[in-house]
Amino acid sequence: MIKIQKARIEDIKKLIDLGLCLTEHEYACDPLIKKRTKKESQKIYLKALKDSNSVFFTANEGNDTVGYLYGYVFRAPSYYIVRYKRIAQLEAIFVSPRYRKKSVGKLLVDEFFRWLSKKKVQLVQLTAAAMNKDALTFWEKQRFHAHHIEMRKTLKS
Repeated sequence: MIKIQKARIEDIKKLIDLGLCLTEHEYACDPLIKKRTKKESQKIYLKALKDSNSVFFTANEGNDTVGYLYGYVFRAPSYYIVRYKRIAQLEAIFVSPRYRKKSVGKLLVDEFFRWLSKKKVQLVQLTAAAMNKDALTFWEKQRFHAHHIEMRKTLKS
């Protein structure tokens, strides 16, 4: 049975390992993704774990961590053209391939939404690679919809 819990500092190694798996998966969809080292990831994750406006949740089966979610809340800058002041960014989610299509991602997202309701957040945003059709389908099932389309062109230097 999968158990979702808020991550602690002691979970940092598991979070980094899953984060690196996510980066590899994203890189396959978008080669412009920067691959982080374990040291870079550790610095970012430790800072986020200590921030009361950030949260990591882990999905665990027994002693195995099979997925994680990372998100944070921020105050919308004055130039934002949305009417909400407190916005959440769902920065990362990863579920081990063996556990996909078993509602693990949904369990993580639902727990994140519960955390956000306590923070009085009304808008959640995220990005997903356009080529990652599985991710897009998952987010649509979670009632997210495309809002802006980001387009890129690599220039020769």
